[in-house]
Amino acid sequence: MDNLKKLLESVSELIEQQKTNERSTGRNFNIFSIMRAENNENKTHSAFIRELLNPRGAHLLGNLFLTQFLETVGNKEAIDPTSATVKLEHYIGVRDIQNKAGGRNIPVRAVQGCPGR
Repeated sequence: MDNLKKLLESVSELIEQQKTNERSTGRNFNIFSIMRAENNENKTHSAFIRELLNPRGAHLLGNLFLTQFLETVGNKEAIDPTSATVKLEHYIGVRDIQNKAGGRNIPVRAVQGCPGR
């Protein structure tokens, strides 16, 4: 019985730690859920992220967001943010049998050296 009580107390502590972590990080806040737009990725999520990452975006902050994103994901050297263009999800060919290539599996992608918006 003591073991069960200890287990339940441990679980209770873990749940409280998780709730504290969620409150401090804002992890459960989702602007798309609030707007009831979770299921329309291309017109909401992807378009929003694309606009933020686009060096020529309406935010007029140049490559600031793209640079920060590349640094955050540890891929700072992969793309030159001064000449990159960001595209929405698009068809990239037939999906292969291992699901490693093709299909519509790139929601937002920065492309090196492509002109335009």
